[in-house]
Formats: sequence, C-alpha cells, structure tokens
Amino acid sequence: MIISPGGPPASQALYGVQNCFDMALKGAIADGGEALVIAPCNGRPDLPPDVSGLAPDKKSKELFWDNLVRLRDKPLAECTEFIDKHFELYLWKTDRVVKLLKANKVKLYLFCELPADLLKSAGIEKAESIQKWVDERAARKNGKFRIINNGNKLLVMPK
Repeated sequence: MIISPGGPPASQALYGVQNCFDMALKGAIADGGEALVIAPCNGRPDLPPDVSGLAPDKKSKELFWDNLVRLRDKPLAECTEFIDKHFELYLWKTDRVVKLLKANKVKLYLFCELPADLLKSAGIEKAESIQKWVDERAARKNGKFRIINNGNKLLVMPK
C-alpha cells in the first residue's frame, strides 16, 4: 500500500496524517501488510522543534505521539487498558495507530522529513527512498500494490 494524506495541512504533521490511516489505509490493506506513507511531516515554523512535524501543538503531541512511543513495546491489551483509563480527546489517534500496528500487524513506513530514530521510537520505519521501497516489494512478487492519494478525503471500506 502506498498512501498520501494529500497536501498541507494534512501532510504537515503525523498527527494529521493519521487521519488517512482511518479513512483509507485500514480499509484498503490486508492484515500483515506494509504501507508506505508519503507525507513531509515538515511541521509549521511557529512550533517548537520537539512538536513540529508530529502534532499541531504540545498537548496534542503529548496525547498522541508521546503515548504512542510509551506504548510501543506493550501488549495490545495493556495499551487498550491504558488508553481506556487515561482517555482524553485525541488519545483516540494513539489507539487507532496502536491497533493498526499491533492488532492488524501493519508495518508502517514513512517517507518524510522526520528523523529515522524518532519514528522508530514509535514503531514506524523511515523510508529513505520511495523508489527503493517500491522496488524491494516488487521484487518479492508476493502481493498487490494499491496507491491512494488524498487519503484524508477518501473513505475506503473493505469488501
């Protein structure tokens, strides 16, 4: 699966990019699949460096990103329990990504400006090259490619 949320502002921060996971990716990818997400995640210049590219503000980053990192190595049941007990608005984004990674076993690769080690801290891999990512999967000859642009504006439902 190759997916892009569309242009700014949907592509400026992973927080907004996550919407294309719910709208299009989840319905278009098989469990255990791999997805290349193409979005710059270059943030806004008015945000602090530790927030920019991840979320639109510090509180959203804490709820979404920081919890995603905190829950990376926890079992799904423990993640769900934590989110249920500590729920605040926008923590649902963390819940959706955790379930995509752990329950659906989707491997996420992000072609973006965020550092690889930062992405890895949340269980997301950095793709350094779109073409290399495509070539590696095409060489396997074990699946189909699906490409979705404007994934934040398109609802994909499984059959």
